[in-house]
Amino acid sequence: MTERDNLLRMLSGEKADHLPLDVWMTEPARDLMESHTGSRDEVEALGLAVERIGPAYTSSPESWIQAYRGLGFMLSPEATVGCLGTVHDCPPAETLGAAYHLREMRHPLEHVETVSQLSELPWPDWESPDAYAHLGEAVEGAHRRGLAAVGQMDCTAFEMAWYLRGMGRLFLDLVDRTGLGDWLLDWFTQRAVHAVGQFVRSGFDIVWLGDDVGTQRGMMMAVPFWREHLKPRLAQVVQAVRDAETSPVWVAYHSDGDVREIIDDLVEVGVDVLNPVQPECMPVVQTVGDHRHHLAFWGMIGTQSTMPFGTPSDVKMAVTELADLARDGARVVLSPTHMIEPDVPWENLSTLVKASHMPLFNLR
Repeated sequence: MTERDNLLRMLSGEKADHLPLDVWMTEPARDLMESHTGSRDEVEALGLAVERIGPAYTSSPESWIQAYRGLGFMLSPEATVGCLGTVHDCPPAETLGAAYHLREMRHPLEHVETVSQLSELPWPDWESPDAYAHLGEAVEGAHRRGLAAVGQMDCTAFEMAWYLRGMGRLFLDLVDRTGLGDWLLDWFTQRAVHAVGQFVRSGFDIVWLGDDVGTQRGMMMAVPFWREHLKPRLAQVVQAVRDAETSPVWVAYHSDGDVREIIDDLVEVGVDVLNPVQPECMPVVQTVGDHRHHLAFWGMIGTQSTMPFGTPSDVKMAVTELADLARDGARVVLSPTHMIEPDVPWENLSTLVKASHMPLFNLR
């Protein structure tokens, strides 16, 4: 049984051999992994079940820089500009320690006043076939390696919009109905609608959506606000998956924080997999128990608790708890709740990997 076969059996509620494993790595964590395994490829080094693949948008950073200058937003020489216009700055190196990957986000559209200013920006052409030409071959390559292919469309709409506009500004746009927030959310939603159709037609097993809408004390916005502005747009993207599929494709949704108030809504719009169940703010056993008949669960090992601060025994205990849920019929993919940072001891990560590959019914 390949890792892909094992993962798809787990998601389908069939008998899996072991807990499928997924791990997201920061660059400093890859340094540590390479020092122990000789590889920077976490799929190869850790025996993961998935390969993540996304569109290849093209956009000139210089065109964004010029456009931002025209809006009165000046970038520092150290700033980087993403193909979707996002801007990050390098903090002072002496403040970072081992976490040399961290960046400070800027909000280059915070002073935009009209929709026409937004529409004139050098947005990449998300309809261009060139952005998706590599997908079929990449999926075939993942399948040849025995891996499930995951189409990445996280930061689906809300996060990308506020990265550019600023969260407070975006909320005010939507409350005051200026049209600016709706334009941004609609642009990113339509980008996602087009992309997920390409994913499905290219043979992906899983489409990965997500926008962080939770804090560790509950939703970061009122639930009626989320239902008005974000839920319908998410529903459009999920429906695009369903419209394109000819065989089952799993839709996963990522949000950090406590999102229990909207889990039923996520199920209603067609989400199949919830990532993560963050144990620092969502009781894992209760959450899985309440929703196991409608959802699979991906990522329940705490990256604010067990992974950096626990012992290898604590990691093994957390994995065993998830194995117990799986043996009882829950559909569980083993994963830390977020990226592995440089404060995670190698012994904890290696324990997670070893435990994941033990036969499920021997893992007690």
